[in-house]
Amino acid sequence: MIIILGESTREAKLSQLRRDKMGEVIDRKFKFKAVSNKSGKIYTEKDGVLFLVKDKGLPRLLGKYKEICVQEGADQRQILGLDLLIDRVMKWQRKNEKKVHLADVEPGKEEKRICKPNAK
Repeated sequence: MIIILGESTREAKLSQLRRDKMGEVIDRKFKFKAVSNKSGKIYTEKDGVLFLVKDKGLPRLLGKYKEICVQEGADQRQILGLDLLIDRVMKWQRKNEKKVHLADVEPGKEEKRICKPNAK
């Protein structure tokens, strides 16, 4: 069970129950816990996806996401936030060129976990 600072035992149990009911894990590559700065809600691999700044394709992925946001009429603050995020990612990648690479899936245990068929 994940217990968040300031969260009561009852709230922690309810949060865990909600996560357990969500079913299949979405991101099979990473286990993570992310806390929304806006709402304080907790997100995990059951309801989120994690991309790392070292992933070579991340700036292009974020650029495509920005295009979709623009096409769908997202607020200008969202677009500005994405522009700033893309800029930070690109700066990090330029500064850390040796750490940047294409994402991959290792053969064996990782491949079996990530590439297994989805639940019906």
